[in-house]
Amino acid sequence: MKATVRLDTGSAEVEFIDCVAYASGEFAGNIDCSVKCGPEVSLQDIAEHLKLSLPGGSELLDLLGSGEVRGGYDLTYHSRELRGADTGPTHVEAYWVDRGMQRLGGIPCEAGSDWGMSPGRR
Repeated sequence: MKATVRLDTGSAEVEFIDCVAYASGEFAGNIDCSVKCGPEVSLQDIAEHLKLSLPGGSELLDLLGSGEVRGGYDLTYHSRELRGADTGPTHVEAYWVDRGMQRLGGIPCEAGSDWGMSPGRR
């Protein structure tokens, strides 16, 4: 999913490459996603403004951990609601929160395995 976000210096495009949600196992409650973006979007911008939410969830999830990769970032969010759920969500909602809340859209999710990687990411 691609979306345009507002920055202090203008606007930029971000693209969500993949998303994996872990309802059980070692990484239970974590939501991992990869985001491609231009150099104008810093990790600080992502940490401050990019929030996720479970479908129908009442809380916006903050960034738990991150890593810079070529052309973007690998991001980890955490949800207490997801931890111990019967199944993970089929998607999460993405928001850009800066001088208001901009809904970016739904990001399809895969279910993470107990080993921390979905079959498609091995």
